[in-house]
Amino acid sequence: MKKLLLISTLFLSYLLAIPSKEGIDQLVEEIKPSRVGVSQQSIKVIHNPFIMVKTVKEKDGTLKKVSSKTRRSYARRSGRVYFKLYATLNKSAKINHKWIPLNGKINGYTLKEVTKQYVTLQKGLSKPVTVYLNKKNKKIRLQTK
Repeated sequence: MKKLLLISTLFLSYLLAIPSKEGIDQLVEEIKPSRVGVSQQSIKVIHNPFIMVKTVKEKDGTLKKVSSKTRRSYARRSGRVYFKLYATLNKSAKINHKWIPLNGKINGYTLKEVTKQYVTLQKGLSKPVTVYLNKKNKKIRLQTK
């Protein structure tokens, strides 16, 4: 008797666990509408949440820790324009933590050329500026088997 009760309970729970075809169709219809993601304009506005700390050697020989935000504000105060190339992808480049498309502008300069190793920037009719990616560290070796 106990075996019959156990078998019937298992069989009923199996039957109740199988969803109906209409229920599955309804779930599929609920997830079909396309979802709206974040716009490209919103992504461009987002700032990097990480602050990179770098040790800089002063003119008098002392070492000073400087954050990336401090370095950027120093560059603006001194009137100089600094460009650091982080990556290139298709016809865009990540310069000073911002993705710039080809013919896009950064600090008054226009991105004229994008290659795998460098980009060319030009301000008006002045001489073009070439910014290179950092050289690879020769001490790092990747091995595959």
